[in-house]
Amino acid sequence: MFVVTGTISRYSETITNAVDYDYNHRYHPNSEHKSVSYNVELITNEGKKIWFYTPKINYTITSCPKAVIVTFENKKWLWGAIVKHDITKNNGAFNEYIVSDQSVIPSLKIGQEITISGKIKKEYGNKGISLSHVKLISINQE
Repeated sequence: MFVVTGTISRYSETITNAVDYDYNHRYHPNSEHKSVSYNVELITNEGKKIWFYTPKINYTITSCPKAVIVTFENKKWLWGAIVKHDITKNNGAFNEYIVSDQSVIPSLKIGQEITISGKIKKEYGNKGISLSHVKLISINQE
């Protein structure tokens, strides 16, 4: 395993769709199954760039008459925090519907120093390294 400490210089959210089937390949009508991960760039003290994707956080959007419900997997996530919102009432195209949702707030911050481990996926010479199977070891708080 490759262990590195660096400062987060940028990250972006990546959403993946897996419509109608959950992650165990069971069919669920009226449901969309999606996942969120973050594409992160670290810069080490030596100036080398490290790129990686965080593990996926899976969630489901379910619709039924007069309601839309968004739920995330019931797991502890190091890369994001799940926030529960109040139930809101919206005006839909044909009738009113209720939305009960949760959302993920990333626990990453630009300029934050973290230590990770992972497998080297590809080296780009002096430009940097991309990693796979990344695990968060520690977040250095200042």
